[in-house]
Amino acid sequence: MQYIQYLVSILLYLLQSVFYVGMFFGPLRLEKNMIKVGIVGYGTIGKRVADAVLLQDDMELLGVTANTYNYKIKAAEKKGIPIFPIKNLRHLLDKIDVAVDCTPKGVGTSNKRIYEDMDIKAVFQGGEKPEVGASFVAQCNYADVA
Repeated sequence: MQYIQYLVSILLYLLQSVFYVGMFFGPLRLEKNMIKVGIVGYGTIGKRVADAVLLQDDMELLGVTANTYNYKIKAAEKKGIPIFPIKNLRHLLDKIDVAVDCTPKGVGTSNKRIYEDMDIKAVFQGGEKPEVGASFVAQCNYADVA
């Protein structure tokens, strides 16, 4: 019985070690040429997009923007996701290949100018008018965005 308890305690120790490494240094990625992604707007949609990006083998989430500090931002910090205040958007954009704009309706349109000025590719996650470009809405336009 003591032998089993000893093995379980070793296993728990190893799991905790992996958790703490991930918490402080983010997920360990061995691949090169990862797509560097930034999420602009970490609300309900942005949180879901960030979780999806974290699951991808070919993408690295380099940060999310926040307007205020709340429980969602605290959860992102626990996952090891870097947080950028929205007023420092360009600091995040300097690090990424593509932005996923999850901001409220109308904000993405003004952000589009910043993305274009910095030559950053952007996907707008719904809510924007057609003139913004490809605004992705899962129910209808996979082909338009691809």
